[in-house]
Amino acid sequence: FVVRTDHSSLRNMLKQWVSTPTQQRWLAKLLGYDFTVEYKNGTENSAADSLSRLGEQFLTLSVLETHVWQRLKVDQEADEGLRLIRASVMQHPGSIPHYTMKGEILCRKGKAVVPRGSSLKPDLLTHFHSSAVAGHEGVAKTSSRVRSQFWWEGLKGDIKNFVKECQVCQREKYEAIKPPGHLHPLPIPMKPWADISMDFIDAMPKSEGKEVILVVVDTLTKYSHFVPLPRHYHGPLVAQVYQDFVGKLHGMPSTIVCDRDSIFLSSFWREYMRMARTTIHFSTASHPQTDGQSEVVNRILETYLRCYAGKRPNTWVRHLSWAEWSYNTSLHSGTGITHCEALYGYPPPRIPCYEEGTARDEELDCQLKNRDELIEQLRHQIQKAQNRMKQTHDNGRKDMEFSIGDHAWLKKIPMKQKSLLGQPYSKMLLKYYGPFK
Repeated sequence: FVVRTDHSSLRNMLKQWVSTPTQQRWLAKLLGYDFTVEYKNGTENSAADSLSRLGEQFLTLSVLETHVWQRLKVDQEADEGLRLIRASVMQHPGSIPHYTMKGEILCRKGKAVVPRGSSLKPDLLTHFHSSAVAGHEGVAKTSSRVRSQFWWEGLKGDIKNFVKECQVCQREKYEAIKPPGHLHPLPIPMKPWADISMDFIDAMPKSEGKEVILVVVDTLTKYSHFVPLPRHYHGPLVAQVYQDFVGKLHGMPSTIVCDRDSIFLSSFWREYMRMARTTIHFSTASHPQTDGQSEVVNRILETYLRCYAGKRPNTWVRHLSWAEWSYNTSLHSGTGITHCEALYGYPPPRIPCYEEGTARDEELDCQLKNRDELIEQLRHQIQKAQNRMKQTHDNGRKDMEFSIGDHAWLKKIPMKQKSLLGQPYSKMLLKYYGPFK
């Protein structure tokens, strides 16, 4: 058979050198046929040319079906108030301001009037909000679409409630407002090291056999301890390290704020805390702001180590003690004094210019007498800082309360949710799952 085409290079397809996988695949398919390729000018090959062209693209318009207008006419005639207006406008056009007739449909300012109790409203809202053309847009854009053709009393409120209750929007859309809930600061401790927070910094480069840092922060004075740990640490080791580096200096705390690390959730750690009469407060899952104090200290420590051990990452353990000294002797914006002064009642000694024997007993007595005053001032400064942070945080947010039995949507974060890791097309995953009771 003969193949006529306006692609002139195809005439030499069986004679030319095959260099691409695409040519090889097509050649393997065509070798089983006996055919001849002839060139035919495009103007003479109009029949095949028209069939091979892509169809023209047309703009999709939102057009309501005919039965919608028929239903609207029936609803208008069934409504007593609109029935009187229709009769008046039909007999005397212009007798009622803003009302006109378009065919058999009563309109107000050119927009079709929907009766108050019409069953057509949900269908219209679904068409102008949930259809493929509408695209599940917000209240303002949905209102614009509906108002372009229809009007009824309470239209804006009905649209607002419809969009608010749309499950697809709740499940798929990005948040455009601040997360709900006001800031609830932790209680201010009455004395140092009564309430602490603990956290781990993982994935550190190996240095002297250590790859993890245990960060322990006093909630009142912000004084901190940084302890290196090996990669495979466990509950008994963390307990021993805490006693060796922190417990021997400050004792056991009354409360500990920590994340949901497997160490803190282990039965050993729970029993250890029970024997020490220490209460554990776990942070909310995927919400590090609960223990924001430790997160801030972690960032400061990581920054310090990058500055001084960045070029030689395997030496960070040697810089850890200096990082602890640097942090504890730095001025804290919330308290107005250094962490060391907040804990011990006097400024930290200078290194290495401290001269032995310069301290006097009278000065020491004065410092001890002012100890209680300093603690009270410290608590006052922390209270001011918490109030300032709460005011900033709560601005533009609304408080939200949940009761037992309520249904809520669960937000999943692909980068943190283990069940979602490794799944293709993360952009297409649902934003929220549920609702759950």
